Amino acid sequence: MKWATKVVATSPNYVVGSKYLPNYKEKVTIIPNCVSADRVVISDEVNNRVKEIKKENQDNKLIFALGRHIEYKGMKYLVEASRYLPDDYKVYIAGKGPLTEGLIEQAKDDKKVIFLGRVSDVDLKAYLMACDIFAFPSITKNEAFGIALAEA
Repeated sequence: MKWATKVVATSPNYVVGSKYLPNYKEKVTIIPNCVSADRVVISDEVNNRVKEIKKENQDNKLIFALGRHIEYKGMKYLVEASRYLPDDYKVYIAGKGPLTEGLIEQAKDDKKVIFLGRVSDVDLKAYLMACDIFAFPSITKNEAFGIALAEA
């Protein structure tokens, strides 16, 4: 950071809470996280997909999570937590990453956990609208702010 002209942070609190950024306050520019309004426009196609998802799961409570399958996203804890849920729950996990195969292996005996892989924008919006619970199992400060959380 010593050589950087500018350092971008997402909030003043992030700067204050950082071990390093307070030393470079004069270089910090705050650019808040945001979600484009276009990302949350709901089309007829999305509404139809929501109906399909709900019909497929009419007797279940839906939990939805998405993110890159890396350690700090905490997906292994969500998969583990599913073991303690009643059978009328379904845990849909969207996304992929280096931990995907291990997560699938961890969930192999739990029929409540369904991996969706990468999803289209239509499916992303539909699962967000259809779910009863949006899960955000991140476990470290690496997830300074989850855009997925704002979209949900």
